[in-house]
Amino acid sequence: DAMVDTGTADFARDYAYLYSTRMLCKFLNVTDDWRIYNDWSSEMERLTAAGTATPGSALPYDHLVRIVPYIQQLVSERRAEPGDDIVSGIITGDVNGERLGDQQVIGLIIALILAGRSTTASGIGNLVLRLAEDKGLQQFLRENPNRIPDAVEESLRLESPQQEMPRLATRDVEVAGVQIKAGDSVFLNWGSANVDPAKWDDP
Repeated sequence: DAMVDTGTADFARDYAYLYSTRMLCKFLNVTDDWRIYNDWSSEMERLTAAGTATPGSALPYDHLVRIVPYIQQLVSERRAEPGDDIVSGIITGDVNGERLGDQQVIGLIIALILAGRSTTASGIGNLVLRLAEDKGLQQFLRENPNRIPDAVEESLRLESPQQEMPRLATRDVEVAGVQIKAGDSVFLNWGSANVDPAKWDDP
């Protein structure tokens, strides 16, 4: 409503990132503190060039640790009184029969915030950009609102906000006739897989 009233906006800054932060905070059950997490995440993205900084460069440690006291308090509260939220699930769950310590839980929550915020905002932005450029699709979805979930899924398939995931091969393997040696760097490219004509009849 505020964007409509203003008449102009930077959609990513004024909606997509704010929405994704608030939804993450809702999952974490820290909705009252969403601005703290939003401002911290925004600065982290600026400092790391949205994850595109030089590979191997150190994370901005001074800024990274600023959020730790907030998350530590959250973890302590959930340990004392678990609820029906993601943080409680991480705390009460186990890995190979062992509970996670505070540092591990804090690290997972930081990863969740940083990874979940930007990908969600980018996914929203990609779909809105497609709608802005395709008036026919806009009209079709207005006339067929039951197809909106399909449009969301197709946007995620065609314009996934995360196109690939870097990994190291753990053993020698052959993929589609290509030899990959243990220790080789590889990219799992689901952006390509999502439009692979060898898999999909009409990608």
